[in-house]
Amino acid sequence: MRIIKGLITIVFLILPLTVLAQDVEKSSHEIATKAFLQQHQEMFYDSILASFNQYFSNDPSLIPYLPAINIFVNKHMSWEEIEPKLIKVYMDLFTEDELNELNSFLSTPIGKKLTEHTPFIIMTFQQIGLEILVNKQAEFEEIIQTFLADS
Repeated sequence: MRIIKGLITIVFLILPLTVLAQDVEKSSHEIATKAFLQQHQEMFYDSILASFNQYFSNDPSLIPYLPAINIFVNKHMSWEEIEPKLIKVYMDLFTEDELNELNSFLSTPIGKKLTEHTPFIIMTFQQIGLEILVNKQAEFEEIIQTFLADS
C-alpha cells in the first residue's frame, strides 16, 4: 500500500504540468509561446526529474519501481503531450511582449543561472512542504476532520 501511495504521490507531483489544453488559434502570441517553451524544454524535464529524484531519495524502497515510472513518463509525458498544455498555460499567463522580455532575461547570465537552478529550487520547495506536512500531520488531520464535521 505504501508503494502505491508513493507512486500516486509521484503522479501528483507531475499533475501541475498536465493541465487541460484548449484549442487556440495560431497567432504570433502562440508562435512566440511555442518558441519560448521549446527553448526551455530541458528545464521543464529537469524539473520533473528533480521531483522524481527527490521523492526516491526520501524513500529508497521505491527505487525498484523506477523503471515502471520511466515507462509511464516516456509513454505519457512526451514533449508532444506536454507542449500544447504548456502553451495554453503560458499564453494565459504571459503576453507575447512579456514572453519576449522573459526570453531576453533568461538569456542573461543571471537568467541562465536561474534556469539552471530552477529544478533544484522546485525540488527544495517541494521537500520543505513535505517536511512541514509530515511534521504537522496530526494537526493537518485534525483540521481536515473539523472541516468535514462542519460541512
